[in-house]
Amino acid sequence: MTMNMLLITGASGAIGSAAARALAASGSSLYLHYYSSKEEAEELQRELRKSFSKSGFFSRLRGPF
Repeated sequence: MTMNMLLITGASGAIGSAAARALAASGSSLYLHYYSSKEEAEELQRELRKSFSKSGFFSRLRGPF
């Protein structure tokens, strides 16, 4: 079984968080990128860990890309 490790840029925004939820639901592990919305990124990370803890790895990255 292969595990997909994906980087979601802008994960704290509306489109990025929706993409992150959909990809996590499909079994992908995610790196969640944010620039200035730390609280939103942390909340999304908590949500994904709670809902998909058995199927994925979720980490946050800050900075401009």
